[in-house]
Amino acid sequence: MLTYTFDNRGTLSLYEFLYTRIREDILAGTLRFGEKMPSKRAFAHHLGVSVITVENAYEQLVAEGYLEARARQGFFVCSIAQTHAKTPEHTLNKQDSSIPHKMPKAHISTVFQSTETPLVADLSNNALAGELFPYATWAKIMRSELTYHQKELTQRSPSGGVLLLREQLAAHLKAYRGMNVQPEQIIVGAGSEYLHSLVVALLGRTKRFAVEEPGYRTVARIYQSQGVHCEHIPLDEQGLCMNELERRHIDVMHVSPTHHFPTGTTMSIGRRFELLSWAGGHEGRYLIEDDYDSEFRLKGRPIPALASIDNHDRVIYLNTFTKSLSPTIRIGYLVLPQSLVSLFNERLGFLSNTVSNFEQYTLAEFLRQGFFERHINRMRTTYATRRDVVLDSLKTGTLSQRATIIEENAGLHFLLHIAGDFRDEDLQEILHNKGLRLSPLSVYYHEKKNAPAHTYLINYSSLSEESIEPAFALLAQAVIEAEARG
Repeated sequence: MLTYTFDNRGTLSLYEFLYTRIREDILAGTLRFGEKMPSKRAFAHHLGVSVITVENAYEQLVAEGYLEARARQGFFVCSIAQTHAKTPEHTLNKQDSSIPHKMPKAHISTVFQSTETPLVADLSNNALAGELFPYATWAKIMRSELTYHQKELTQRSPSGGVLLLREQLAAHLKAYRGMNVQPEQIIVGAGSEYLHSLVVALLGRTKRFAVEEPGYRTVARIYQSQGVHCEHIPLDEQGLCMNELERRHIDVMHVSPTHHFPTGTTMSIGRRFELLSWAGGHEGRYLIEDDYDSEFRLKGRPIPALASIDNHDRVIYLNTFTKSLSPTIRIGYLVLPQSLVSLFNERLGFLSNTVSNFEQYTLAEFLRQGFFERHINRMRTTYATRRDVVLDSLKTGTLSQRATIIEENAGLHFLLHIAGDFRDEDLQEILHNKGLRLSPLSVYYHEKKNAPAHTYLINYSSLSEESIEPAFALLAQAVIEAEARG
C-alpha cells in the first residue's frame, strides 16, 4: 500500500503534509491518471493516523482537482493534462433549467411567518460586515505612522508604490499564496478598475481580451471602456472551454481559477496546466489571474494561485483589499511577470501612484505586525458561523424539499437552485415588493438565454443573524406566490 512517513513534516499539520506528499506524487507521475487511492479507513490504519486526517487530505486534493471522488467507488487520480478536443456535454452555458453543479439537496420543512420590514435583507450584495473592521488597530497604526514616517508621507511615491508595502506584499504572497516574487514586480494601485486599465495600457489596445461567461460584469465593461475587443468565453465543468480561446484568437484571458465568480467553482488542476500551456504557446499571450477573495475559502487549505505554478512567466496576478478589509480602502495590486517589469517602467513608470503614502505605510505596518492574518482568521470564523446559520435556515425551512445548495464552501456566497414552476421575472417582482433583494445567476451572463433557470446568488457576508430566518421565510412565500401567478 502507498506509504508516507511523517518524520520531517516541520510545522505542517498531518493532513497538510499528507496532502502535499500525494500532490507531489501525482505531479511527478508516481501516482498515475485513473489510479485508485486507498480507502480512507485502510489508509489511515496503514499510516497510523486518524481517518479525519486522510479525509481532510483527500478533500483538499479533490477541491484542487488532483483527485476525483466517485460515489461508492472511492477516490481516483485525475489527469493533469486534460484534452480540450471535446467540450463535456454538461456546461454552464447550456440552455436548460438543470442545476449547473451536482450538490446534495438540503431537505427541510417548517412553517414560516411573513414580516413587514421595508428592507428585510439584501442577498444580492456581498459587502463586508462593517463591524468586523479593526478600527482601533488601524487608528493606532495611523497615529504611529504620523510620528515615525513624517518625511516619507510627504514625498512622491514611486509609480509602483512605496517599497516597504511592496516588500510586505511579497512576503505575504510567499507565505499564503506560494508565490516567490520580487518587490519590483508588484504594482500598487487604487482599486481593481485602475489596475485593469494599467494592464490594458501595458499590453496594448490591439490585444483581444476575454472574460469568463458567466462572470463579474464590471470587468468586461472596464475592458470595453478602454477601447479593447472583449469576448465572453463559456465554462464547462473543468473551467474555461479551451477550444474557444483558440477559435476566437484570444490574446489575454481574464480568469478567476481559485474561486470563480459567480459559480464558486474551482478550476481543475488539469485545466490550469492546459491554460498555462496555452498562454506559453504563443508570443504575446497572457493570463490575468483575479484572486479577488482567496482569503475566504472556509474549508480546507487555500487553493494555490495559478501564478505559483506558472513556468511560462505569463500570469499577471491581481488582488485587492476590498473584500478583506473594506471597500473604502481602495488598495489593490498587480504582480507582473518578470518579463513585463522593464516594459512597465518604460511605458508607465511616469505615472504617479494613485494610493496615498499614508495608506500605503499604514497597510505595510498592518501586514508586518501580523494584524492582517489575525483579522482574516477572525473574519473566517465569523463568516463560517454566519454561513452555517444560513444553511441551517434553508435546511429547516419551507424551501427544503425544493432547494439545492451549490458550492457552499467556496467563499462569501453560494448558489441556490429552487425547483418549481414559476417565472424568474415574477419572483423578482414579488421579492422587490417584499423588501428582499436577490440576484438571479442570469444577470452575470452576457448571453442571458444560456443561464440556468431558478438559480440565484446568496450573498451572506453582510447579513445580520437576526435577519436570516425572516429573509428565507419571505423567499419561500414569494416562490409560492410566483407559482400561483403561473
